[in-house]
Amino acid sequence: MPQFSDIVELGRFRKPAGTLLLYWPFAWSLTMSALQFETPMKLFVQLLAAGFFGAIVSHSAGCIWNDIADRDLDAQVERTKTRPLPSNRITVAEAISCLTCHLIVIFSMIKHLEPMAWWIVFMAVVPLAGTYPFMKRVTNFPQVWLGLTINILIFLPPAVLVRNITLPSIILALGGLSWTVWYDTIYAYQDRKDDSTAGIKTITIVLGSYGKYGLGALALVICLSLIAAGRLSGNGAPFFVIGAGGASLLFARNLIGADLDDPSSCFRAFEDNAFLIGPTVFLGLLADYIRSKCM
Repeated sequence: MPQFSDIVELGRFRKPAGTLLLYWPFAWSLTMSALQFETPMKLFVQLLAAGFFGAIVSHSAGCIWNDIADRDLDAQVERTKTRPLPSNRITVAEAISCLTCHLIVIFSMIKHLEPMAWWIVFMAVVPLAGTYPFMKRVTNFPQVWLGLTINILIFLPPAVLVRNITLPSIILALGGLSWTVWYDTIYAYQDRKDDSTAGIKTITIVLGSYGKYGLGALALVICLSLIAAGRLSGNGAPFFVIGAGGASLLFARNLIGADLDDPSSCFRAFEDNAFLIGPTVFLGLLADYIRSKCM
């Protein structure tokens, strides 16, 4: 029987950054859609809360599955070799049992959704998240697959609210995909040397010492996508000043300040995305939505 602390570690429950990075694109899309389609405040808050709980469970499930699939690779990387599975504190069977409980919760939450919304979640959880751990064995761009996995959920709010995938959500998803590749590339630079030794494929192998040029291009796509999606959704000054404008400044700060050769600097830059950039965009969108309700 595993220790409770080992289960908590396996599911990353003490590391909220990953949960927030999964949640913010959904929250952006929901708030943008709520403004566009004049969603009542009560329903908006309910969906926001449900999405947050879903992000907690889904992130934990993803981490467990990733650790099951990567347990042999994790044993070769300094940062991950002490995790519960590679250090044999939890067995594979116990981890699968824990993952099964998470999946039961996820599919219980979505059982009453309309077909389009249900399939969006299914695609994120099963084929995309299910195959993600193996992408680093076949391609140098696993970050792109992770971006698809996370940001397909941007289509969930319009599917729930109007049973459709809207043009603003498609453009926002492009920005969200670029954002995921941005922060996961920074994260991957922590393990660049160990990944090369272990034969793990990653975008850092492609970028090498030109990482900041790639990150700069991604930041530009993210900011332009936010602006374009906001214009199409009818967002106003609060979003463009606080959300898009504030995020642009934070991206510049992140890009200039991160030392890609220093793992601790990479981790700090990575966490900034969860605790600064993501909420800044959300606050801009939220201010716009609240303003619309006061007019």
